[in-house]
Amino acid sequence: MQGEFRGDFTRNTYDKSKQFLRVLMQQGRVQLDADWNEQVSILLDRIQTLAKDIIGLHGGLEENCGFEFIVTEEQINNLKNLSDDEKTKLKKRLLFEGFLIGKGNYYVEGILCENNNYIPFAQQPHFIPELSLESRELKENPGNYLVYLDVWERHITYIEDYDKARIGIREVALGGADTATRSKLIWQVKLKTIDNDYNIKTVGQQVRRDYNYFHNLLGQNQLKSGNGMLRARATKPVTPSSKKSCIMPFYYKFRGTENQLYRVEIFDVYQTGENQKLTFVWSRDNSSVVFPIVAFSSNESLGLTLTLEHLKRGDDFSLSVGDWVEIVYDTSVLHDAPRELLKVEKIDTIENLVILQGDVNFERIGSEQSPLLRRWDSHEISVEPQNQKDEWITLEDGVEVQFSDGFYQVSDYWLIPARTATGDIEWPKIKEGSKLVPEAQKPHGVAHYYAPLAIISLAPNQAEAYDCRNIANQTKFELNRVVNASWHHDQVFEVSSVGEQGEGESTTPDQIFAIKSQDLTNLLTQLGLVIEFQKPVQVDSLHQRSVLLWAQKINASGGVETYILPINIEPVEVKKREVKSIRWFIGNEVVNGEFNLITEVESLKNQDFTPAIRLIVPKDWSTKDIFTKNSFSQLKVILHGDLIWNEETLFDSPNSNETKKLNDGIVPDNLRQQFIEKGIALSQKALLFKEKENLKWRLIDKEKMYVIRQENNKLIINIVHALDGNYIWPGVPDLPSGNGSGAGDWISVINIQATIFPK
Repeated sequence: MQGEFRGDFTRNTYDKSKQFLRVLMQQGRVQLDADWNEQVSILLDRIQTLAKDIIGLHGGLEENCGFEFIVTEEQINNLKNLSDDEKTKLKKRLLFEGFLIGKGNYYVEGILCENNNYIPFAQQPHFIPELSLESRELKENPGNYLVYLDVWERHITYIEDYDKARIGIREVALGGADTATRSKLIWQVKLKTIDNDYNIKTVGQQVRRDYNYFHNLLGQNQLKSGNGMLRARATKPVTPSSKKSCIMPFYYKFRGTENQLYRVEIFDVYQTGENQKLTFVWSRDNSSVVFPIVAFSSNESLGLTLTLEHLKRGDDFSLSVGDWVEIVYDTSVLHDAPRELLKVEKIDTIENLVILQGDVNFERIGSEQSPLLRRWDSHEISVEPQNQKDEWITLEDGVEVQFSDGFYQVSDYWLIPARTATGDIEWPKIKEGSKLVPEAQKPHGVAHYYAPLAIISLAPNQAEAYDCRNIANQTKFELNRVVNASWHHDQVFEVSSVGEQGEGESTTPDQIFAIKSQDLTNLLTQLGLVIEFQKPVQVDSLHQRSVLLWAQKINASGGVETYILPINIEPVEVKKREVKSIRWFIGNEVVNGEFNLITEVESLKNQDFTPAIRLIVPKDWSTKDIFTKNSFSQLKVILHGDLIWNEETLFDSPNSNETKKLNDGIVPDNLRQQFIEKGIALSQKALLFKEKENLKWRLIDKEKMYVIRQENNKLIINIVHALDGNYIWPGVPDLPSGNGSGAGDWISVINIQATIFPK
């Protein structure tokens, strides 16, 4: 992005087309401001490009999406993460202070805009709307409005940063020396009247999906910078200059004695029918020569008198009688106030007084606005680009500019570095035949970036809004997890085994169900292995492939023998949890502790979703050979995460006889469009499967899965989330086994320790 860029810089060397990755400092070399600034520009552009590639031209993440234009109490009721008391307070503000701008972040062409609080529309930090939209004005200004965000970069010196309540840029230990400056992101929520006959929902949908339509609705007059073009060159004099011939060789084109950064800036624009007439001013120091204003006064005899903080900063940075100046203050910059160029009539260097020709409304300039006086090196120069016919306009010392036909905006500017070493200016060139000629350039700034927020309709005592923001659904943080169970991971159960064989007595083989301490038999065959989920899962996703119970032991050769145990999988609801004394492993150590375990459940019948499941081992299996002829060291429960699902409703759609297409495996165009409006672009390779004719379909698009159901003559569209891996660790029951960004298997182990009993 390119902002005001008004500082005392040598030049701006950043060129995106060169695709430089970084600036590398070398030892013993001269350091330039342009190198530092180019490094910052490279990094900033890459960060913003990354954000734009991920989010799009504009948008925000659902969890903290800001800048909602709030016009109704219903919108406040739908706000997340707010208490009832907070919502009540917001409703009072809505009633008494006008419409609200929502709290949160929003990205505009990769640029992060932050709003830290819910604020009234009329109390924005960098903008005072002409229409405050309070109760009285609502009745006086009914109609439809486009609400949009205007984002740009303002240049800030120590003068604009002056604030007694905060630490400023200027370092007082250096005597207030002017050092580095800053750039500041400015966001402004604005309104534009649109046709009252528009249906706001129809227009809002079109604005959200078509950025060009939004720009057309906004109109060319609102878009900055303009698209007018400028050429610049330096030319040789027709005759040698006696004034500078001894300083500068005749063959030099640029005949200045100092390196300069010329700034050509559009000062005013007049529309004459379909044509534009404009005035411009120029500065050889990038308009960086400024003087803080301390006080104003005016009388008929003396004229306009300003008291300045200082007057002189070297011969090239002072004021002289006859100079052209402009009074600049916060309101004039932030609100596009009409600009006025004034002439210096008299200077009092003792009192730091300057008397100017002209008239200024002091009431608009408060002391908190940090007013300053900016010096220009020219008066206003008029030009009509459409009638210029390749005319070149001379600035000074051989530097010339030429305007092309186009649309110009106030404050459009171009930077022209001039160098004495080459006797020329630095300006891009293109080939025209065998010659290199100056290439026409669009304005170097000030670049503005726009995003639609809402379409609103105002009428006496009522208002309506259609949200045009793009809100990204953060599905990667919404995966389901296991949160509790009827045992603890790595819990130890002791089972008995017989000691040395006595004479005349038969040997009792090791049995997994011969329990000394906790009743593993009851756990497996009565209460069951109960697993509770953070969010209910689909019952039809629970089966012998998605849920497994293994019995394992390590044999004499060190290999692992695994037996799959038969289980019944039942949907249940947890009725009771109790603190239980259990034993569990830490490394090779067995430790005693108390933890919450599920102790009572209730079966669910005819349910599509279940909050928990119970795994029951049939009782007769305790007598099977697998138990009576083997000993085990572990039982392992495995849930295959990518096979166990839960659903979240995305939206519903009226069923306009679309079931036939769905039954044929075709996604209807209007349904695709509704996905796009929700921020989801289906690929052309998305597959649609019929599960129950006229009732249920499954849509798979890459790694995403959606379920479409018909209910009450509506199509209900859900997104499917798989189970994320999760261990139940001692004291940390919700620690995920994965990173929370994708489905994973959930595995938990029950350890079995044999205890030797004497015969």
